Amino acid sequence: HFAQIAFGNFFYPQNVMRHCSVLMVQGKESMKRNTTIALAYWLVLFVVLLAAGGIRETAESVSIALVALGLTYLVLACSPFLIVKFIERRPIASLGLCLNSPLRIALWGVGAFILISTFSILETWYRVSFLQEALASAAPIPSNWLMEIALQLLLVGLPEEIYNRGYLLTRLRESWGTWPALLISSLLFGVMHLGMGDLTRAIQAGLSGLVFGWAFLATESVYAPALTHILGNLFGTTVVRVVLSL
Repeated sequence: HFAQIAFGNFFYPQNVMRHCSVLMVQGKESMKRNTTIALAYWLVLFVVLLAAGGIRETAESVSIALVALGLTYLVLACSPFLIVKFIERRPIASLGLCLNSPLRIALWGVGAFILISTFSILETWYRVSFLQEALASAAPIPSNWLMEIALQLLLVGLPEEIYNRGYLLTRLRESWGTWPALLISSLLFGVMHLGMGDLTRAIQAGLSGLVFGWAFLATESVYAPALTHILGNLFGTTVVRVVLSL
């Protein structure tokens, strides 16, 4: 028993297997916990966006509530960093914040933008053809480009990809595998856009979410789908107008 006393139980196969089994169980429990937290986070975020969408359509007297919800959204947008750092105890880079291959990221970002533009074209065509919506209303072009770029970097394009792909998708993937995680996270991304009260836009967002997730998984970087997302929000309607005006 000298070896067992001096070096512990790891020289004994049955103890090694028992130790590995314990680690596997702990790892699965940790992944399950992380997935549960991620889904709860999404639900809270969805409720906030849904409330903001409802308030936006009512009288101006509730503007204070809208500001409060906006501040809540900002806190929630930053929450994945805190969750990863203090609950999961992982590096922030686990959110996909890495530039491992800038050229590959750029190519995927632009290529995915071309793909999601087809969804925007189909959505706008449907609005114009069947809902009798004017093209200028269905595909508005930003009027203040500096403000729009700032919004995409601080509130919309980049933050949405961090918490939807960098956080939610990766945590679902750990528990459920790649394809279920990609499909479910894309569905949730579309559902989140129901807060705008627009089913057509939500469907388009869900399809785009598949492409965002694909770009993220292919590059292992959140910057690829963020580039796609930002390009789509900035220039997507311009592409739509050009194509539908032909």
